[in-house]
Amino acid sequence: MMRKWASRKGPSYPVLIALFLFFFIVPVLTLGPVVRSLFFSETVITAQPADNFIATAINIAGRGAFLKVPDATQLVPRAGEDFLAIAWLKIQDLPKQGQRMFLMSRFDAESGKKGGYAVALSRVLESMRPELYWSDEHGHGGWYTFSDVSILPGEWFMVALTYYTDHHLGVFVGSYEADGRYRLQNAGGYYLNQSVVPVNTFPLKVGSVKTGLFSGSVGPVGVFSKPDLHTDLKRILKNLIKEPSSLPTVLEEKNVIFWSPDGKSDIGPQNHEIRLVEPIKLKSNEIKG
Repeated sequence: MMRKWASRKGPSYPVLIALFLFFFIVPVLTLGPVVRSLFFSETVITAQPADNFIATAINIAGRGAFLKVPDATQLVPRAGEDFLAIAWLKIQDLPKQGQRMFLMSRFDAESGKKGGYAVALSRVLESMRPELYWSDEHGHGGWYTFSDVSILPGEWFMVALTYYTDHHLGVFVGSYEADGRYRLQNAGGYYLNQSVVPVNTFPLKVGSVKTGLFSGSVGPVGVFSKPDLHTDLKRILKNLIKEPSSLPTVLEEKNVIFWSPDGKSDIGPQNHEIRLVEPIKLKSNEIKG
C-alpha cells in the first residue's frame, strides 16, 4: 500500500522575515558595539569648516603639545605700570570634574620656585571657572579661583589676565557670537594686600603643558604693560574681541611686550622666538614665521 504524505504549507514570508529579524539582526545590533570595542578604537571624523574668524591659528592636535616662548624674562609687569596678558583659544574637550587645564603659564611647581603666573580652567559640577596662579619669589600670592564663565567646546574665546594698580588681579573672558555681537564676561577679581610681581626665568607656555588635556587651536597671544591701562581696559578688550588680529590704537609700541597675532611669530618690538613643542615627537620644532 502506498503511503501518502500530507501536503504541508511552509511558513509564510512575513513569518520568515520576522524570524530573521529576531534571531539575526537583533543580536548583531546588541552585540556589535561590544565586539567592536574589544578589537577597534573608533574615532569619529567630521569635516572641519573653514575657520574664517581666526584663519591663521595654530592647530594643537596632539594632547600635551604647546607653544613656547623660551626667553620670557620681560613678560612680567613693569614697575609702576598695569599688566595685561591675553590668548585666543579653541578647546575641543573642556576639562572634566576635578581637572585643571592650563591655558597659559610662566610657572613650574616642580622647580620648587614659587614666583610666576598661570591661567587655567577648571570644572566644578557643571560650571567652568577660570583660575589664576599669581605669586612672587617669596611665596606671596598663590592660586585664585574666579566666578563661572560660559565657554563652549570647539568655539573660540579670549582669556585675559589683568593686574593693575599694583593690587588688583582679575580675569575676563571674551567671545564673538554667531549673530555678530561680542560678549565680554567679567569673572571677578581679587584685591591683594601687597604688591606681588611674579618675576622668574621660566618660558611662557600656551597650552596645557602640565596635564596634557588641551587639544584645539591657539590664536593671537599678547602681553602688554601700560601706565593706567585699567582706565582703558574694557575698551581694549572689546577691540581685541572685535578684531583679534589687530592691536587697539590705545596700545602704543612701547606698551607691547609680546604680540603674536598668528601664534607663529612675535611682531612686537622685542621679536621673541616662538616654538611649537610636541611631546609625542620628543622634540621641539621652531615655527617659521
